[in-house]
Amino acid sequence: MLKDCALKYYDPKNDLSCSETLLYAANEYYDLHLPPSMLKASSAFGAGMYYDEVCGACSSCVAVIGTLLSNGSAHKSDDMRSAVKEMMSRFHEELHDHYCGQLKERYQTEEKRCEKMIVTAADLLEDILHKYGRTSGRIDS
Repeated sequence: MLKDCALKYYDPKNDLSCSETLLYAANEYYDLHLPPSMLKASSAFGAGMYYDEVCGACSSCVAVIGTLLSNGSAHKSDDMRSAVKEMMSRFHEELHDHYCGQLKERYQTEEKRCEKMIVTAADLLEDILHKYGRTSGRIDS
């Protein structure tokens, strides 16, 4: 399961943020072979883009959806658009928010840190991608 892979990366010894955790886990789980630059780019999504905005775990899930479901242009990617909307809607429904600051107040603990958001995002991403027929596969585009 994707969440198990995500929890492996979220181990404190790896020192990864929520956003990095989800992208690294998805890269491994879905065999994406993402370039190091894309993995590095995910670091900027952490802590709600360092502004307590959209949760970094959720943001990285959106990046994975784009990677797997984009047809090369947002305007030509109906499945991608639908999957992103579903990801955001279900994440908000499940956790009653999608803003990092609010989520941290509700769910973050010293011991578990942002594990609740990471597990929720991973479960939703896996479910949504399965719905769109993307359960694995190398991405070469």
